[in-house]
Amino acid sequence: MEMTPCLWLGGRCHDAFETYAKVLGGDVVFEMPFADAPDRVQFARLEAGGLVLHGMDAHPSDLEVQGMAIMLALDSAAEAERVFGELMADGTITAPMGPSPFAERFGMGTDGFGVPWMISG
Repeated sequence: MEMTPCLWLGGRCHDAFETYAKVLGGDVVFEMPFADAPDRVQFARLEAGGLVLHGMDAHPSDLEVQGMAIMLALDSAAEAERVFGELMADGTITAPMGPSPFAERFGMGTDGFGVPWMISG
């Protein structure tokens, strides 16, 4: 059994997954466009270091998803700092990277694609 997050990206799936693959050191292993809209992604799969992430371009009216974030626990504080910095480069930081009771470094924010992240290391 596999349970993975699936991001609805409102027309930005291809760009988001290319960015995530670069930042996380993974690969977009599958990307299928809509037959009637080849510039939009019907389904994509990213694999990076044991992480699997799915995504698609949803209609903007379907993007009212609330109450979730992608939690990414990395092997080192330095890697957490790097990933957080790259993901938040065009985003909004809600909790700056810093020490926490459960990790050497922890930060939260929403990337430039509108996806909320919680990064620790």
